[in-house]
Amino acid sequence: MAVKKRPCRVCRKWFVPDVHEGLRQQFCTSAKCQKERHRRGCAAWRKRNPDWDRADRLRRRMHVEDTPVARETIAKDPMRGVRWDKVRAAVGVGVAVVVEETCGMVSDFSRQLRKQKNRPKTRGKMG
Repeated sequence: MAVKKRPCRVCRKWFVPDVHEGLRQQFCTSAKCQKERHRRGCAAWRKRNPDWDRADRLRRRMHVEDTPVARETIAKDPMRGVRWDKVRAAVGVGVAVVVEETCGMVSDFSRQLRKQKNRPKTRGKMG
């Protein structure tokens, strides 16, 4: 089935869409039109995700710097991977304390599960 020509949404020149794209292709392949397509796509994404950049900056501030020593410490205790001073500044002391305590309880629980999993299983009588 042949794909029919259509006008580009930027330059309004008629073009033949790529066979694999078919009806979905709305822009021609010129660099100017592709740049405008990208700009519009980014603007639409930012409109759908208005707080993403602010949340991403906060996520980056909250994590401890990635170094071999930090990775080893975090592997032993994941709670040390978070900069709690930055969390408290972002959400307030009350919320940060609740989150910190909840994370600590989950961390302790998973540590206990790992210990139980690593215990040797004994069945029957020993000796």
